[in-house]
Amino acid sequence: MLRILPPARLRLSSADRIALAFALRGSLSVLVPLVVFQLLGNPAAGLSAAIAGLNTPLADSGGTYANRLLAMAFATLVLPLLLFLGTQAHVAGGPVALLMALIALGGGLARVFGQSGATLGLYGGLAFLIGLEVPASPLQGLEQAAAYFAGGLWSIGLALIFWRLRPWRRLEQELAGCFETAAKVIATFPAQILAAQPLSHEAERQLGLAQAQARETIERVRATLGERGSIIGVRATTLEPFVILLRAASRVSGLMLAIAEGLRGEPPRARASPGRDGLSHAVAETAAACHEVAQALLARRPAARLPAARARAEQLCAGIRAHAAHHAGGREGEDLRRALPPLELALIHLANAEDALRALFQPTAARRGMGLGAQGFAAFHPAAAWARVSAQLTLQSTLFRHSLRVAAASGLGVMLMAWLDLPHGIWVPLTALVVLQPNFGGTFSRALARTGGTILGAGFAAILVSLLHGVEATDAALMLLVFGAFFFLRRRYAVGVFFLTPYVILLLSLVESGPWANVQDRVGDTLIGAALALVAGYFLWPSWERKSLPEQLALALLAARDQMAALRSAFAVPEAPRAPLYDARRQTEIAVANAAAAFQRMLAEPPRHRRRVGRTLAQVAYLQRLARHLAALAFQLEAEESILPELPALLAPLIEILETTADALRSGRPAAAPDMFPETWSGKRGGMLAAAAEAEARGGGNVAGQAAERLLDQIASDVASLQAAAG
Repeated sequence: MLRILPPARLRLSSADRIALAFALRGSLSVLVPLVVFQLLGNPAAGLSAAIAGLNTPLADSGGTYANRLLAMAFATLVLPLLLFLGTQAHVAGGPVALLMALIALGGGLARVFGQSGATLGLYGGLAFLIGLEVPASPLQGLEQAAAYFAGGLWSIGLALIFWRLRPWRRLEQELAGCFETAAKVIATFPAQILAAQPLSHEAERQLGLAQAQARETIERVRATLGERGSIIGVRATTLEPFVILLRAASRVSGLMLAIAEGLRGEPPRARASPGRDGLSHAVAETAAACHEVAQALLARRPAARLPAARARAEQLCAGIRAHAAHHAGGREGEDLRRALPPLELALIHLANAEDALRALFQPTAARRGMGLGAQGFAAFHPAAAWARVSAQLTLQSTLFRHSLRVAAASGLGVMLMAWLDLPHGIWVPLTALVVLQPNFGGTFSRALARTGGTILGAGFAAILVSLLHGVEATDAALMLLVFGAFFFLRRRYAVGVFFLTPYVILLLSLVESGPWANVQDRVGDTLIGAALALVAGYFLWPSWERKSLPEQLALALLAARDQMAALRSAFAVPEAPRAPLYDARRQTEIAVANAAAAFQRMLAEPPRHRRRVGRTLAQVAYLQRLARHLAALAFQLEAEESILPELPALLAPLIEILETTADALRSGRPAAAPDMFPETWSGKRGGMLAAAAEAEARGGGNVAGQAAERLLDQIASDVASLQAAAG
C-alpha cells in the first residue's frame, strides 16, 4: 500500500486559507463603514455602505491582481449610479419594469467579458433593485449613492492593504493547492496499479476526479499570474520562482501518471516483489515531498524536510535499478526500467521546486518588488469591447438568448412586486436575477441551493431576532454572519446563502421595524423569484445541452488530434521544440473538462430533453482516458529523452480517425472507420518495437519502443472506442 503522510500534516489547506483571508477582508469591508455611519447617526447611509462592502469584494472574481482591481474600481464607479437611478424610479409597473429589463439585458451581455463581466452585470442589476427598495428625493438618493461609493472605496483600499501586507499569499496558497492536488493524484494510485492488478471502476473515477482538480488548481494559478506573468508592481525576476513552482507541480503529477498508466493492463501477479515494493515506497515518498512543498508554501519558509524525502526516494530508485538489472530480460525488469525515468525526472522537478522555495523565502527576496504600481493593467478599448458585444446580438447566440431571458424574468419580477404590492418585493426579481443561468440544469441547481439556504437561513434569523437586543449585539452577530457568508459563498453556495439570509434580515432591522415580517417576506419572495426563474429558464429561449454537447465533444476530439500532432512533431524530429506539446496537452484537458461539464449539465435537465445518455457517457469516459494516456505517453518519452522516427506513421491513422469522428459528431451521421485501422497500425507498431529491440541489442538505442508499447495500445483502444461510440 502507498504510505502517504497523514492529513494532520496540513492543518489548513490552501483553499481554506484563501477563503479565510477573503472572509476576513470581506467582513472588515462590510462592518467598518456600517459602524462608522452608525456612530455618525446615519444608519441608512451605513446600510448603503455595508451593501457596497458586500458587493465590491464579490466583484473581485479572480485573475491577475490588476484585473481584480479594475473590476472593483468599475463596480465602485458604476454601481452607485445604478443605485441612484433606482432611488429615483418609483414603482409604477411597466416603465420601471422596462428599465430593469434593459439593465438586466446589459448585465447579461457583460458575460462576453468573462467572469468579471458576468459578476459586474449581476451586481449592477442588484444595485438598481436595492435603489427601488428605498425610493428617495434626489438629494437623499445622492446621499445613498455617495455612501455606496464610500463603501466601495473602503473595500478597494482594504484590498490594497491586504495585497501590500500579503503580496504573495494568494499565489503561495494557490501554488500550495497545486502541490496538494499533485499529492492527491499520486495518492489515488491504488495498490492495483503498482501491483499490476485490474483497476476498479471506483479507483478509475477517483483518479479522474483528482486529475480534474489538479488541472483546475493549475489554471487558477495561471489566471493569477496572467498571460505575461503580470501582477501589480512585481518585477519579472521576482515572479520566476512562482513559474518554476507551477511547472514543477504540473510535471510531477504528469510524470507520476506516466508511471501508473505505463504499468496498467498487465497480467495479475500472485505476490508482490521487492522491486514493486520499492517502487510503491518511492512513489509514496514523492507524494510526501509534494506535501512538504505545499506545507512550506503555506508556512512561507524553505522546504526543510524536502531534501530528506528526495534522498529517500533517490535511494529507493537506486535499489529499484539494481533489482531491475538483476531481472534484466524478464517482464518485471522491463517494467521497473520503464518506471524509473519518469520517477527520476519527477525528483529533478522537486529539486527545482526546492531551489525556487529557497530563492523565494530568502529575507531580502521576500520584500523585493512589493510596490503596488500600475503596470499589468488590462487595456480597455471601447471599439474592441463593442465589437465583442455586437457579435452576440443575434438569436443564434446562446449568450444573447440568456440575456433576453434574464431581462424578461427580472422585468416581470418588478411588475409582480408592483402589482402584488409586496412590502419587500425586490427579492422576487433579485432572486430571478441571481438564480437564472445560461442553461436550465444550472438554473435548477441554483434555485434549489438558493431556496434551501434561504428557508434555513430565515429560520435561523427568526431565532436571532428573538434573542438579540441592541445595536452592539446585532453588529456582533452581523460580523459572524457576514464572515460565514464570504467564507462559503464561492465554495458551498447553499451554505453561503444560509449565512447571507440572516445577515440581510438583521441589517434591515437596523433601519426599519418589523424584522419578523422581513423573515416571512424573504422566504415567500424568494420562492416566487425561484419559480419565476425556473419557468423562464424552461420556456424562454432555452439552451438545451443536448444541442451543444456534440460540438463540445467534437472540440475535445480535435484538441486530442492537435495533441497527437504535437506529440508526433516533438518526438520524431530532434530539433522540434517541446513547448507546443505542453500547450496542446493543456488545451486537450480543458476541452475534455468542458465536454464532461456539459454532459453533467445535460443530466440535470428534464429527461425529455436528454439524448443518447449512455453513448455520450461512453464518449466522455473514453475522451478522459485518451487525454490521460496521451499525457502519460508524452511524459514517458520526455523522461527517456527519446526520439521515435516511427511515431508519425503510428499516429497518422489515429489522427485521421479523430478528425472523421469529430466531423461525424457535428453532422450527426455515423463515424466510418478508415481501412488503415487497426491492422496496418498494428503492423507499424510491431515494426517500431522490433527496430527498438534491435537497436537496444546493439547497445546503441534506448527502451523507448518498449516503454511506449502499452500506452500506444491504450491510445489506439481509446480512439477505436470513441469511433464506435460515435457510430
